[in-house]
Amino acid sequence: MKIVNELTQLLQDVYDHPISFEILTETLSSMIKKEFSAIFPIASWNRIDWTVSMMSKIKLNEEDISKIPFILELKGFKNFPVYIFWGYGNDPLIKTKLTNKLLEKITELASFRSDLYIFCPRQKYVIEFFHDGSINIGWIKCEK
Repeated sequence: MKIVNELTQLLQDVYDHPISFEILTETLSSMIKKEFSAIFPIASWNRIDWTVSMMSKIKLNEEDISKIPFILELKGFKNFPVYIFWGYGNDPLIKTKLTNKLLEKITELASFRSDLYIFCPRQKYVIEFFHDGSINIGWIKCEK
């Protein structure tokens, strides 16, 4: 329960009101993480294994974070719900929409735990914020 309270406080700092996000139950969080892992394999060092041939990837710099919605739109992705989670621990997932306000506060979200992921299961794309500072947008080539 302490984690949920910490996440709620963090998210209230990001969003203007709590209707903008939903903290998922343990069961739903587990289901979404399993789906994520089935689509985007995780390497032994806890980052996405980008060598899988069915995936495309764009590397970004920190200065490019504000361009993420535009990049996704150029690739044909719509603004469907996304799930935010961290690479370590069993923290609950956050269901929300990818907004500029969220991206402006991504550093605060990433500092909660190591290795932040923003995953859209409907369109099969992910944004990876790895603890070494690298940022990647990846998607499955054959589907959208």
